Amino acid sequence: MLLIQSLLETGEGYKALDLVINQGVEDIPYYVQMIRLFKEHNYPDIVLQLSDLAVQKAHPNDPHMPMLRSTQFLHHLALGHYMNAYASLEANPEEERRENCLRDLVVALVDARQLQLLLDLPYTGMVAKLEALLEDRARTREPASAAVYYNVLFSLHIKNMNYRKGASVMLEQGMRAENAEVQMQCYAVCLNTLMLVEPHYDAWIVKPTDNQEDAIEVLELKDIRKEFNLALARSKLPNCSTDTRAEEVVAQCVAAGHYKTALRLCHLCGLPYYQPVEALTTACVQIQDNDRAWEWLFLNEISDLVAGDANATTIAWRLLEYLLNRYEEDGQSSLHKVVAAKLMSLSVFLPHWLQSSYKKRNSAELLRLYLSHGDLTQASTLACELLQAALGQGKEHFGLSHALMATAPPLCLPLNVIDRLLTELAHYKMDGELRQAVDKYIKTCMRVSEDKVISVSL
Repeated sequence: MLLIQSLLETGEGYKALDLVINQGVEDIPYYVQMIRLFKEHNYPDIVLQLSDLAVQKAHPNDPHMPMLRSTQFLHHLALGHYMNAYASLEANPEEERRENCLRDLVVALVDARQLQLLLDLPYTGMVAKLEALLEDRARTREPASAAVYYNVLFSLHIKNMNYRKGASVMLEQGMRAENAEVQMQCYAVCLNTLMLVEPHYDAWIVKPTDNQEDAIEVLELKDIRKEFNLALARSKLPNCSTDTRAEEVVAQCVAAGHYKTALRLCHLCGLPYYQPVEALTTACVQIQDNDRAWEWLFLNEISDLVAGDANATTIAWRLLEYLLNRYEEDGQSSLHKVVAAKLMSLSVFLPHWLQSSYKKRNSAELLRLYLSHGDLTQASTLACELLQAALGQGKEHFGLSHALMATAPPLCLPLNVIDRLLTELAHYKMDGELRQAVDKYIKTCMRVSEDKVISVSL
């Protein structure tokens, strides 16, 4: 023993090892003592050799076996022998030591960026512990340094085809993200992963929470899609934080010219469309054919609207038409009213496509708008066309399924509004054309009424 210590003190570690081996001692405590001695003198490779030798000589149930396997593991790990380190970990008979070694192995592989190897190891009987370890490491670190642990955990779930867990990991990482771009990317991966869930299973996940007492919130695809689009909108805005509310994001998108994004958010989050639609209408009126106009147009994905040599003004109005038709619900006209009212307040004529669409959806409302904004000429023209449509001339332009006939259901026309319009027109002596149309309509009504009475009496 003294000779071995002397050799170690003089730096003759390998001579000391030969002396230990040549003594032929079979006592395991002796090898444990030698391992500690060589470890004190910083001979990791020799310690590893002694550990291997002791393991070969020891009985599988020897009480020193857990310590010997741990020693093997630690020195293989220190030397970068990751496969051998894992083998020592798996062979360790003591569960607590296996867990400690597993933690050290994961940290070492992550630090060495050996992520593929980390995923390829079998982890026999330890997958659940590995998942819990990665989850704990991710949650207890700052978002920037936790990203690698989230990514490894996600990859592990995908490798095991557990798409729900993988989506939940990406959702949690996105919720903790410090910038909108990272948040958007995480939510995109979450959404795509959840869409991989088998059709006969419902695609849902539970929203992660730090407080176990919080109510459980189940998120479906539509909820994840909403969060993704919200994060996508935030990422397009300068200095927009990851927790900015949807209403504020919509307002910032409108201010920055992202009208398409703002309307998409309104649709997904159940917010009113009025603000972005009105702002886009104003932008169309004020647009000029210069570079600045194209800047905000390009923010709105106009590739499908560009045709031929169209200028910026034409593209802007096409964008308004496209978005109006997309987000206006069937049978409704509230967005048409917003656009028309804004144009009238700016003393701008309504485009032909807007007039045509509005007349089919709600001609009475359009008539009231013209009247309220004092546009008597347009109101008179519209009223005449509406009365003619009721008599069967051009009814398809007003969305009427039938004309005024004895055998058809009754028609509902804004006669009170037309009567007010006649009064206004009479004041300026402009009521001639409309007066004739009204008289013709009244005569037809009387004749149809008489025909109905006759048909009932027969």
